[in-house]
Amino acid sequence: MKRKWTYGRTGRPGRPSIDREVRELVLRLARENPRWGCVRIGGELRKLGIRVGATTIRSLIRTARLGPAPRRTGPSWTEFLRAQAGGIIACDFFTVETAWLRTLYVLAFIELGSRRVHLSPSTAHPDSACVTQQARNLALGLDDRARPLRFLIRDRDTKFSRSFDEVVRSEGVRVILTPVRAPNAKAYAERVIETIRAECLDWSLILGRRHLDRTLRTYATHYNRGRPIAGSTSRPRSPKLGNRFPSAPEVSAGGTCSAGSSTSTTGLRRNRIGVFDPHGVSASLRAELALDALEMAIWSRRSADLGGLVHHRDRGVQYLAIRYTERLADAGAVASVGSRGDSYDNALAETVNGLCKTELI
Repeated sequence: MKRKWTYGRTGRPGRPSIDREVRELVLRLARENPRWGCVRIGGELRKLGIRVGATTIRSLIRTARLGPAPRRTGPSWTEFLRAQAGGIIACDFFTVETAWLRTLYVLAFIELGSRRVHLSPSTAHPDSACVTQQARNLALGLDDRARPLRFLIRDRDTKFSRSFDEVVRSEGVRVILTPVRAPNAKAYAERVIETIRAECLDWSLILGRRHLDRTLRTYATHYNRGRPIAGSTSRPRSPKLGNRFPSAPEVSAGGTCSAGSSTSTTGLRRNRIGVFDPHGVSASLRAELALDALEMAIWSRRSADLGGLVHHRDRGVQYLAIRYTERLADAGAVASVGSRGDSYDNALAETVNGLCKTELI
């Protein structure tokens, strides 16, 4: 019985291992002939009288991390992306549901090299004009880059019109379309949208478009300035870097300036002209236009409390909305109305509007 059952004395079970000389020969053939596959290497070994299966050769090549033929000696896909990431930007749309069951759309851009994000103002109707304007805003915000962009990766969403691609191509950027139903092809954009949802939107109850824009603007500033990025050690920490879209008071690509028809919020530390994105321009005096100007004036002061400040206006119909009055009351500003037919009573706002028309428009 003892002589028969000898499990522990027969060595390692299974197929015998490949000799060291044969293993080195297989790897040498794979390195010196990057276009040879496993079957070809096995055929060349048979000429020398060495029989090794294609599966064994494949296992040896994978263990040595040489990669498959025919680009065995070239850079890997990860190395290629890292080398070209400085000139690639990806974009994608994502939706946000408000507390009143209204769907808003936001266009997110991410630079693959620095992982900086750029979020466009939200809109309920992402038509061709809106998306094209966001492309112009992005091009204007990236003019000061040391390394120009080369590629823009986007999906085949119908919201990306032909004019959007033309604006991008006019900046010398090539548009790359991802395959159909292949979200992994734009994994960077999908991942940053998931991060925005997990860290910001899932913890907030969005009431409307202005609330969403203010929330995303604050988060984009935090993401670009101080949030640590896993696996990215080359991104500079610039305290002046925020969201590059003209949601904040800066010149937009459309070149349209407005401070309301005659809106002036006094008591600010410095005078500003509210610069609107395409959704802040109107052919009629709507209450939303005045509300946008008021929100930008409050945001430029970096404080939601306007206690002790005087808000002076004329008797325009755009200021008679209840929402406008309630927003002033919530901010703590004191409302002041000028006399009828007296433009000098609102001279500061009239002067700013005149300078805007004379020097810009």
